Parts: sequence; structure tokens; C-alpha cells
Amino acid sequence: MLPKDIYKIKSSNDYVVSIIVPFKLRDTGFFFLFFDCCIANERNDFEFVFIDDGNELEISELVKEKISRIKNSIFIRNDTNRGVSFSRNIGIDNANGKYIMFVDSDDLIDFKVFDSIKSFLETNSDDLCCLKFDYFIDNPRYSHQSFEKTNIITKDSISSIHDYTYFDSRLDQYLLKSACGKLFNKDVIKRNGIRFKEELRHFEDYLFVTNYCSIVKRLSLLNGPTFYFYRNNPNSASRSYDNNLLTDIKTFYECFDSDYHFLSDTLTFDTIYIFLSDLIKNEYLNSKIVNRTMINELLKHEFISRSLFHLKKANTKGILNKYLKRLKILTKFAPSPIWKSYILHFNKKYLKQ
Repeated sequence: MLPKDIYKIKSSNDYVVSIIVPFKLRDTGFFFLFFDCCIANERNDFEFVFIDDGNELEISELVKEKISRIKNSIFIRNDTNRGVSFSRNIGIDNANGKYIMFVDSDDLIDFKVFDSIKSFLETNSDDLCCLKFDYFIDNPRYSHQSFEKTNIITKDSISSIHDYTYFDSRLDQYLLKSACGKLFNKDVIKRNGIRFKEELRHFEDYLFVTNYCSIVKRLSLLNGPTFYFYRNNPNSASRSYDNNLLTDIKTFYECFDSDYHFLSDTLTFDTIYIFLSDLIKNEYLNSKIVNRTMINELLKHEFISRSLFHLKKANTKGILNKYLKRLKILTKFAPSPIWKSYILHFNKKYLKQ
């Protein structure tokens, strides 16, 4: 049953895939490119579930009119901005497809890829099916793709969550910790009560994917043409200052540590590689200055200190050197002097490198 502040304008039947797209628009141009992609789709086995997450009424009405031109579409409107997790959960509740896929509103997808994987889905329905990612700024490269037969690589799902931290090269191109660009079996989701944690505005994908992987036991990497094209958007929420980021990381840490304690090494490395680096980037976005004093203050937080302690155990397993090499990848994601200073300071003080 829908909450009173949400309504539908179109219903659907059963489909192979329900594509769930929450949107809180910063740039309507990007979103309308995705609409063009959907309208051009000629398949009848897709359903599109759009969730308007509290946009201004003028924008909402414009989007609703465009959605009416997309066959097999549903439009749902939140009365206020509830966040992507709330919107995705509403999308799950109203999806009719056998599979569910999440798409961000400024990204693009290539529907032709499904021609090569439909038979696989019919015999591997419970796997987490991961499709390839690529990054773009202005023009995605899907118009140049060749569509040869897709090869399937299967892996144990929990091991994959663990290995991703150490950057298994086969997993990098599938962005395992993102919920986007993947096919989730709707029955598995509903039968096991898998939900996005609505109190989180960051890292909610990671918990959702880990929860799903802990149930289905296996994932399949669909090694063929790229399906999901992720836009490097300078105006995205992840590149804006958020004064709740530290609280979100602490909440994530508590949830992960409670439910997936057997992945403690993964949490240790992610704290340092992902969470700590995001906090430092957040400090930079706020003040345009990051120095060692700021970094040392961040390192004092309880959950980060605990991860530093557990690094010693990881070192005995012979994986720390590989991790340290990949730590330098951080220089790609922010002004290099900041990350260079962080890496040198962190390695010298805490890893004795």
C-alpha cells in the first residue's frame, strides 16, 4: 500500500526487469538524456519505475509528462525529499519485474546488452548478476560497442565482497559495492526483507549488496559489452560537502560490524581506503584546506582507530602491500597535493612504510 504522499499515474503487468530510477534533479538535462534512452528502447520486457523525490512541482509535472511517453512506466512522487534509500524501497514495493535494477538519474544504460544475457537469466535466477560499468563525462561509448556472445564468470558472493577490498581485477569493472548496474531477483529481496537503510545517505548500496550476497551465495559477472555508463558529474551529491558524513560512516560501521562480523578485514580496509578518504575529501570541500592536524583528528575517531589496530592482522596475511599500492589510486579522486600528503603521512605514521 502506498503512503498518502505518493501516487501512481500508470500501472503495469509482469516484466523481466524493473528499472528503478529515483530522481532529485540538480540538472534536468542529464535526466532527459536518460529519458531519450528509455523512449528509444524497443523492448517490451522492461518496466520503468520513476520516483520523484520531492522535486519542485513545475519540474515534477514536466517529468511526469515525459514519463507518459515511455511504455511500461510508473511514476511515484514523494511529498518531500526522503533520500535515495527511501525512494528505492518504494520502487521495490511497486516493481512488477522478475528482476530489479537500480539506475541513477544522471547515468545511461545500453538496452541492447540484454539480447545476449536473457537465456542466462532463465537458468541462474538467484545469482547477483553484475553487468559491466564504464565512466563518461559527455558522450558514452555504447554506440561503438560490438555485441558478441557474453562470457559468464561465476564467483562465491561473500568471497567476492571480501576480495573486492583487495582489488581483484575481475571485479573492478563491475563496481561490486554499487547497487546500480546489477540484476537482483525480486523474490529473493522480498522473501528475505532486504531493504536499503533509510537513515543512511552514504554507503547504503554497499550494505544492500552485501546483504543480498550473504543470501544467494553466488554472483555472476556478465563479461561482455558494457551495460551501465556512469557519469562523472561534478555537481553530484558525492562531490558536495555533507556535515552528516561522519555520522553516516559510524552508522554504516555499526550495521556492518553487527551483521557481517566475519568480514572484519574487509571493514578494516574499507575504513581506511574508502571512509577515511571520503572524510578527508569532505573536509576539503568544506574549508579548501586539509592539513595533518585535520587528518590526525579524523584518525582519532573510535571506529577508525579500531581499523588501524586491525591492520596488523591484515599484514600477517600478506595482503597489506597490495593494498598500499592501490591506496595511491586515491590521487585520482581529489586534488593530488592533499592525497599525496595524506598517503605519505598515513603510511609513515601508521603503516611504517
